[in-house]
Amino acid sequence: MAGEWSGRWGVWHLLPLGKGRFHRSRGLMGPRLVWRDLCRTVQGAVAFLRYLRSPETINIALGLFEAVSSAVVVGQPCRYVIRIANVSEKVWDVKLTVEISSCTPANAAAKPSASFTKHCTVLLHSATEIEFHYDWRTTAVFMVDKVASSPDEFRMGEIKTLQRYVVSAILCDHTGKHLDKLDIYQELQG
Repeated sequence: MAGEWSGRWGVWHLLPLGKGRFHRSRGLMGPRLVWRDLCRTVQGAVAFLRYLRSPETINIALGLFEAVSSAVVVGQPCRYVIRIANVSEKVWDVKLTVEISSCTPANAAAKPSASFTKHCTVLLHSATEIEFHYDWRTTAVFMVDKVASSPDEFRMGEIKTLQRYVVSAILCDHTGKHLDKLDIYQELQG
């Protein structure tokens, strides 16, 4: 069953009613939403062009940060995969921090709800994959090169509010200089 175009900014969507029947509902995308999306696309393209023209070379960075699910439940372990890529001619001693913070505007400037740090060495011309397992309550484990270990530094606060959280992977060198940061968003469910 095919949908059809309906109006200037709308499209038909097919919603299942059960037993093979479908209901058509119209989702409208107004000019404001189109303008907002267009602005975000242009901002991203400008940032990418600025990056391409930058004389700064990047020797080490976060190449991947992903979670198994976009929703988490307190007490059930969630697995995160973080990859650090080193394209330089030297071995790097780095500090990887995983921070969990509330997404609500009132708590945006507050300290993170939880923070876990692991020191590791990244060999030259290689990528190091790190797994981080956290149950959003008490248990946090890093897996570096298939070896499980507890965080070198950690701070666990209260994570009880069922809401959206930002989970950040922050990469710093051995002196504490910020190198890279990637964010993902997860919804805490009951």
